[in-house]
Amino acid sequence: MDTESQISIVGAGLLGSALALYLAKYTDYKIAIIERAKPLIKPQGANQRVLALGEVAANFLSDICIFDVLDKSSCHPYSGMCVWDENSTGQLNFSADEFGKEQLGWMVDSQLLTYKLQQKLLQTSSIECHFSCQLESLTWRKQKAANISNLSFIDNNDEAASLQSQLLI
Repeated sequence: MDTESQISIVGAGLLGSALALYLAKYTDYKIAIIERAKPLIKPQGANQRVLALGEVAANFLSDICIFDVLDKSSCHPYSGMCVWDENSTGQLNFSADEFGKEQLGWMVDSQLLTYKLQQKLLQTSSIECHFSCQLESLTWRKQKAANISNLSFIDNNDEAASLQSQLLI
């Protein structure tokens, strides 16, 4: 299977998925995303790995219609934070009061956030998703005034595939 896209993104984690969704919303580019793992299944139970999202990150996720669909039991506001290094005596303290705000941001379950992003990827027609792929090679060639990347990979059917792209992220 050989395909072409204007933008190819390697990695469907938090950043790759969010970027693909943002580009799909605000551009007419043909986007492809390649990920070595299967799409995440819905996490069950609590996850110990969380992200601290500030207001800008939460607004970005709202803009791509993700933040508002997060399960409220896995998205908690926080109004203070203390950061320290166990090998020194230094520490930083942050408080929403210092900034005249009710809260600094939200603690979010990272697995659930990635799951929601990937589900939206799979539902977005302008994004071609390649999950369970093993990247084999990456080559570049000059075509007129642009560099074209060619990603060769083994797809989820164990078949050789390639993807040509004008921009590789």
